[in-house]
Amino acid sequence: MSSPHRVGLLSWVVALALFTDNFDASVVNLILPMLAKEFSLTLNQAGNALIAYYTGVAFTLPLGSFLSNKYGTKNCFILACLFFLAGSLLCGFAYSLFLFLLGRFLHGLSSSLLVPVGRNLLIERIEKNHYLNVMSIITIPALIGPLVGPLLMGFLSENHTWRYIFFINIPMVTFCTLIAIKVYPVSKDTPTVSFFLTGYIYLLVLFLMIFLALHSAGVKFQSVFSFASIVFFVLMLGFSFSYVRMKTSSFIDLSVFRSRKFTFWFIMLCSGRFFYGAILALIPFYLHYCMHLTLSNASYLMSLIAVGGLLSKPVVRFLNSFLSCEFFILLTCILSGASYVVLFTIDFYAAPMIVLGLCRSLFMTSSNAMGYMVLDSSKYNSLSTYIAVAQQIFQGAGTTLAVVMFAAGIEIHNITAVLFIPLLITGISVTFFFIKKFNLYNTTPEKL
Repeated sequence: MSSPHRVGLLSWVVALALFTDNFDASVVNLILPMLAKEFSLTLNQAGNALIAYYTGVAFTLPLGSFLSNKYGTKNCFILACLFFLAGSLLCGFAYSLFLFLLGRFLHGLSSSLLVPVGRNLLIERIEKNHYLNVMSIITIPALIGPLVGPLLMGFLSENHTWRYIFFINIPMVTFCTLIAIKVYPVSKDTPTVSFFLTGYIYLLVLFLMIFLALHSAGVKFQSVFSFASIVFFVLMLGFSFSYVRMKTSSFIDLSVFRSRKFTFWFIMLCSGRFFYGAILALIPFYLHYCMHLTLSNASYLMSLIAVGGLLSKPVVRFLNSFLSCEFFILLTCILSGASYVVLFTIDFYAAPMIVLGLCRSLFMTSSNAMGYMVLDSSKYNSLSTYIAVAQQIFQGAGTTLAVVMFAAGIEIHNITAVLFIPLLITGISVTFFFIKKFNLYNTTPEKL
């Protein structure tokens, strides 16, 4: 194990790398109108930047576990940083749409590696009783990035140029890369793994169709392409699982689902990500269109969610001494449900927004830490792949569903009722961790 000071340094380096990724993702939608104007494009043509990004995500999302096992987590983290650095340079200096799309494609390649590999880089070197504290550190950028990004983007677009938003990332990512090279210990030796090309192609097409379906659904609710993509996604899902099961030593390991603890944890993770993705997308529309607040006032209120997230770090340190991850998540479900009801039924915003931000951060921290506690360390790379899938797909699906339902004119109380379902599923799933007949009180990781 590494010394506490080194672990602290590594934690903040990973956090800084994740901040740049979240910061960048939060401003791309704001850049599209300016991109369309500068390159004489329609807004739909500029929207191809989103497709380019998710195409890159689809290419590397199934590969995180395979690359980490074959080349080591340290090398994969450095590679992800270099991808992000190259993408930022291309986007900042782009003089055509093609170069900008290529830069966003490289950002996508980096994003689906940076988060799971960076997390694994820390988990390999700390004791289990420190998981929550470390997770609380690397969760902070996911909360600050979306807050700082739009504010800084507004300032730069009015006083300078949108290109500077990508140049800001360059020194931060360069610093992370150099620290990773100089300070990070060499990753542990891992067994040689085989690459299953057919299974990878199936998963690649599967993820591409999911992202395209979500994107087209967000653009047009009754899109024929969206419907066809979802149908094709279901078919590809069945084919992918059948093929990947043949090669459990390849880039994605389905054998982890033999553990009932892991299965319930994954259901909880996906449903929780879905809920928080949906609720964060719905709140700005609700405040602006239903409660008739100005966009600036709605933005200020949304910043309270980030404030609540920042408060989660001392809360984690205080409660970690006498509460387990399961209690953390059960507590977040109860508090989120109460805040959710208050926010959409009473003309009172500040406190529910802070509590929702606090609960979201606690959920992300606790759910990630719990995943590492229920499996043996030999399965950590596969675990990070599943966490990335939950983040990229289910959180995106929740966001899209909330936007689509609101755009379709569905009453707000009906939308909130529908979105309450994944929160209930999250609470039910984590409750199974308390059932004695499954022997879930045993803290020894399962050997699969």
